[in-house]
Amino acid sequence: MLAAPQLYLILTTLPNPVKQPLILHRHRIVHRAERCCVRYLPAIELFMTRFFGSRSPNSKVVRSSFAWTLPCAALAVASWLTLAPLGKTQTPAQTTGVQAGPSSPSSPDSVEGTVLNRVTGEPVARALVYSADRLFATFTDDRGHFEFKFPEKETNRPPRPSGDDPEALRAYQQWHQRNSRPQTFSARKPGFLSIEENWVMSYSSARHITPVLLELEPEGHIIGHIQLLDADGTENGQVQLYLQEFEEGRPSWRRVDTAKIRANGEFRFAELPAGTYKVFTLEQMERIPPIFNARTQMFGYPPVYFPNSKDFSSAPEIHLAAGATFEANISLARREYYPVKIAVSGAATGNGFSIVVYPQGHPGPGYELGFDPSEEAVRGFLPDGSYTLKLSTRQQQQGSSGILNFTVRGGPVEGLSLAMIPNISLVVRVKTDFQLEVSSNEQAQQRGEPRTISRSQVAVSLSPVDSFEGARGEFANLRSSEENGGTIANIAPGTYWVRIQTPAGYAASATWGGTDLLRHPLVVGSDGAGTPIEIVLRDDGAEVSGTVRDPRHDPPPSNESLPPPSSAIVYFVPERDSEGQFVSTRVMDAGRFWLSHIPPGTYRLLAFESPQKELDLLNPVEMRKYESKGIVLQLAPKQREELANPILVVDEP
Repeated sequence: MLAAPQLYLILTTLPNPVKQPLILHRHRIVHRAERCCVRYLPAIELFMTRFFGSRSPNSKVVRSSFAWTLPCAALAVASWLTLAPLGKTQTPAQTTGVQAGPSSPSSPDSVEGTVLNRVTGEPVARALVYSADRLFATFTDDRGHFEFKFPEKETNRPPRPSGDDPEALRAYQQWHQRNSRPQTFSARKPGFLSIEENWVMSYSSARHITPVLLELEPEGHIIGHIQLLDADGTENGQVQLYLQEFEEGRPSWRRVDTAKIRANGEFRFAELPAGTYKVFTLEQMERIPPIFNARTQMFGYPPVYFPNSKDFSSAPEIHLAAGATFEANISLARREYYPVKIAVSGAATGNGFSIVVYPQGHPGPGYELGFDPSEEAVRGFLPDGSYTLKLSTRQQQQGSSGILNFTVRGGPVEGLSLAMIPNISLVVRVKTDFQLEVSSNEQAQQRGEPRTISRSQVAVSLSPVDSFEGARGEFANLRSSEENGGTIANIAPGTYWVRIQTPAGYAASATWGGTDLLRHPLVVGSDGAGTPIEIVLRDDGAEVSGTVRDPRHDPPPSNESLPPPSSAIVYFVPERDSEGQFVSTRVMDAGRFWLSHIPPGTYRLLAFESPQKELDLLNPVEMRKYESKGIVLQLAPKQREELANPILVVDEP
């Protein structure tokens, strides 16, 4: 029985009244899974190729055997990498990979700490603090303080489990639960973000245990009112919210949520982290009468991008601070809508179509058209204006695409046709400029013979620069059996970032025609298939190791080791006009990090508590905020650098 003054609970599950972790809508999960699958599928195949080899007489059999397994494995890994960050206490990326379990014999009998508001620094009362294994939980007091008092450890040895006796196994598990000490703590509370802060304990000594410090970020809100100038009511209207994110310093916009407009015209988005947003209304047609007359003029409300823009790209950005509330009021104008019918040729029926329509020259969401399979045509209604239609389909391994610009001028759009063209393939040629090569064969390694990295160990992936244009990512693992190099197939017209992954060395250059693909995107049209992508790999990269320290988590002066920052990451950001390339690495146990195969150049090393989705590396003005942060390091080829001083975690730029 637990003593009441201790005010803690031993739980197997969290109590029902507690606010559960944020559950993303299906479209968010699918969007992240698609991006994750494109990004990690090359690495999965690369991993399997390294294990099974490409020179074995049975290599073809191995590859054919895994032909159906690879997509399934990629989907499983992508799903895990997509959904794992949603439960932060359970992901290595966000809890430094330490799981709760039995601690050392010097573990203390109690642990205490404080929960603070990350923005104001004030204590957070009545916040739920719990261990990663969900066995211990308690609430903070009015000063944000909490304390766990653990049951006294048993002196007897744990019972020996038996595979044939489930009761013995259960007794063994219960003994460890009673005698364990949690190592990871988290906190949450309604009104604060469900993306939780974690603290990993360091039980190095029972004499001095660092107090736990947890911070919660208050949720932000974007609210507003939709006003119709020419009619009453906003029945069936919707508002969409997009968030700007950066991956490896490259910007993209991700759909966050869709909110229904209430009867009084109001809408509300909650549980928002600090960031850059855009909000707009979706197309809204007036209710179609029960007896529809094709000659009747249709009316609707085109998308309006806050505050009063006609397209997504020109709309101002909303910079939402942590815990802030932004009011975005939008006025809609009633306009005439005209029927649009565009015939489609060259596309096999029965396949799913991806249809994207936007104002010409301004890709973005908001407008919609549909495909009518009975007439093999794209149909719908649009107001006056010039538009771009992009249509794509995938037929097993080969897809097709089509692009058409058209204009609506006060009447129906008819007689237009869109011809679907098969997607193109690009040849990729890889050259190695290795100074010291080691054989992949173990016996050859023992003899000291040089090795050659086969092209099948180089993965090249394409990621769309603008997700609004309807293009999808493609990838290829280059195969040494092909004399002309590997091939990236089924590439739809669009603009792509090129990502190159190799288990050894780094990409010193990647060009397509006159375009430097390491710094500029690949622009694919309906032609250009005859120009190969040329990649040069080198193995003279630098190696850097060091430690990361969070000054906010410093314990009182003592000889005890510091607890490592939770889910910390180190970014190697190339300085302006440097030849370096952006790379990053996770912080390991004890706050240490190590990274090899770093391209030579001058870098600014920045450490953060977690991956940064707002780090705009391509914006020199934005990067000025970090001129006094981190350390600057110039790396020469094959340099080995051990940092003497720790890198301080960046709190606020």
